[in-house]
Amino acid sequence: MNPRIPSPRLFLALILGWALLSGRAHAQDPPNPAPPPPTVGVSSAPMSSPDVTRTTIVILVVIIVSGSFGGLVMGFDSDRRNRISLPFFKRGTVELGFVGDMLIGAAASIAIQFVAEPLFSTSPGNYSMNTVRDYVRTASLGVISGFAGFRVLSSMADIPERLIRANRAQVADQLQSQDRSRELLRQVEELLKQIDEEIPTDPATATADLKRAEQAIDQVIAGAPKDARVLVVKAKVLCRKAKLATNGAAGAWWDEAIKTLTEAIALDSTYDRTFYNRACYLILAKKSVDDAMKDLAQAVVLFPPNARFANEDPDFKSVQALPAFRKIVG
Repeated sequence: MNPRIPSPRLFLALILGWALLSGRAHAQDPPNPAPPPPTVGVSSAPMSSPDVTRTTIVILVVIIVSGSFGGLVMGFDSDRRNRISLPFFKRGTVELGFVGDMLIGAAASIAIQFVAEPLFSTSPGNYSMNTVRDYVRTASLGVISGFAGFRVLSSMADIPERLIRANRAQVADQLQSQDRSRELLRQVEELLKQIDEEIPTDPATATADLKRAEQAIDQVIAGAPKDARVLVVKAKVLCRKAKLATNGAAGAWWDEAIKTLTEAIALDSTYDRTFYNRACYLILAKKSVDDAMKDLAQAVVLFPPNARFANEDPDFKSVQALPAFRKIVG
C-alpha cells in the first residue's frame, strides 16, 4: 500500500499559522533601547552598504528556497508536466516535472514578496536576520507565496484548456442536434409523401399524420428557427393543411404557407426551393400569376433543372400554356 501524501492545504495551514504566530511575537517584542548618545570620534551612521547588500542577498535566497519548496509541495497533487518549448532543442519540448513546480513557486514568491512588502515588512532595513525567528518568518512567507503563486499560475494556465474542452463539448452538442434535426426532417418528408397518398382516399388518417408531421417540424424549428430549409418543410406542412381544410379555411393556410416561404427567402435568397415552392403555392392559391412567374424565373436562375421540373409539375398545370411560363421553361 502506497503511503498517502499529505494534502498541500495541511502544509499551508501549518506554515500560515507559524508565520502569524511569529509575526505576532515579532510585533510584541520590546522596543530596542535608544542608541547611546554619540561619542566624540565615533560615527553614528546607519548600516553600511555592504551590510545591507549582504542582508538583501540572504533574504532573497531564503525567499527563493522557501518559494521553491512551496511550489514543490503544491505540485504533489498535480499531474502537470510543465512542458516548455525550445526551438533549438532537438525534441522541441522539455518536461521539467517537479523542477517546473519549484521554478513557479520561486518566481511567484519573489513577485508576491515585493508586492506584500508594505504589509509584511520584508525590506532589508526591517530585518536583522540575526535570529532563527527572522529566518523562519521570512521562509514561512516565502512558502505561502510559493503556494499562492503556484495555484494562481496553474489556474491561469488551465484556462485555455478548459475553454478548448468547453468549445469541443459545444461543437459536439451542435453536431448532435443537427443530426437529430436532419433525421426529423427526413421523417417529415417521408410522412408528407404518405399524406399525399392518403388525402384522396382517407382524409381522416391524413389529418392525423399531418398533426404528427407538424409537431415534428415545430420541434426542429425550435432548435433552428432561422434555417431556410426547415421553413421550406414547414411550408409544405401548411400546404397539406390547406388541401385538407374545409369550410373555406384553405385560404388562410395558403397565406400562412406563402408567408413562411417569404421568411425563408429573407433568410437565404440563394436557396432555389423557396422561390420554386412559393411559385407553386401562388398558383394553387389562385394568387398573382405574375408574381408566381417571377418566383419561378428566379428558381430557374438559381438552379436551371427547375425548368424541367416545372414543365412536369402538376401544380403548374393551370399555367403551362401561358407564354410567360413557356418562356421560362423553354
